[in-house]
Amino acid sequence: MNWDLPILTDIGGFQVYLLAGLRKIIEEGISFKSHIDGVYHFFSPERLMEIQSSIDPDIIMAFDECASVLSEYSYVKDFYGAYPLLDHILRILS
Repeated sequence: MNWDLPILTDIGGFQVYLLAGLRKIIEEGISFKSHIDGVYHFFSPERLMEIQSSIDPDIIMAFDECASVLSEYSYVKDFYGAYPLLDHILRILS
């Protein structure tokens, strides 16, 4: 890549949100069915960090999920309070 300015990578939390009907989030990562060809994919935190690290970014965005404004409070609290993927990613980076 011919780019000398800072690079920020995004792990795709918004895309995960958009694929709500085609994806499943589990502790080990995310699986989803492609809306293009129907093929199933699985991304672990390790794979997502490997993809982002391959372009040597200055800032790496952690795995997240964009909760719907219609989400129940308990869902948001449980997801953001107990979701282990961020801790897992932090261990990978350290």
